Amino acid sequence: MSGVLAVGTFYATRWHERKSAREQLAFGAAEDIAEGLLQLHAAFRPQPWQPPRGDWSTLWQAADKFGDMCIVRFSALSEPPLRLAVADTYNLVFEALGVMRKQASSDPGEVAAVDTDGMIGEMLDYIELVVGALINWRSGSEATRLEVPDVSWRGLTDEPLPHFHHRDARAPRRR
Repeated sequence: MSGVLAVGTFYATRWHERKSAREQLAFGAAEDIAEGLLQLHAAFRPQPWQPPRGDWSTLWQAADKFGDMCIVRFSALSEPPLRLAVADTYNLVFEALGVMRKQASSDPGEVAAVDTDGMIGEMLDYIELVVGALINWRSGSEATRLEVPDVSWRGLTDEPLPHFHHRDARAPRRR
C-alpha cells in the first residue's frame, strides 16, 4: 500500500509542478504582450517631449515588433478570452495601418475620408482595454472576452494585410 501511495504522491507532485510551470509561462506571456502593447501605444501616441508620431511606415515597423513578439508568446496564454483579445488587437492595428498606407497612396479611394486621429484613438482605446485585461488577469481576476470595437474604417482596404487567424477554443491536446 505504501508503494501505491508513494507513486500517487510522486505523480501528484509532478502534475502540480507542471501546472505551476504552465501558469508561470502564461503569466510571463501576459506581461510580455502587455509590455509590447504599451510600446506600440507609445509609438502611436508619443509623449509631448518625444518626436511626433511617424508616418504609416514608421508605425508599421513598431507594429511588426509587436507582431513578432505576439506570435511567439501567444501560445503561452492559457485563457481563450485573452488569446482572442490579443489576436483581435493585432488585426485591428494592421487594419488601421492599412488605412493609413492607403491614405498616403496616390489613389486613397474610400479611406480618404477616414479621420486618422479618430481612428488611432479608437484603436488605442482598445489596446488600453486589452492591457488592462491582461494586467487584471495577471493579478488574479477572471479573464473576460473584450468586444472588438465596431468602427467604420475596418474593411475599407482590399490590400493584403497581416492577419492573425484564431479560433474561439484551443485545439484539443494530443497525448
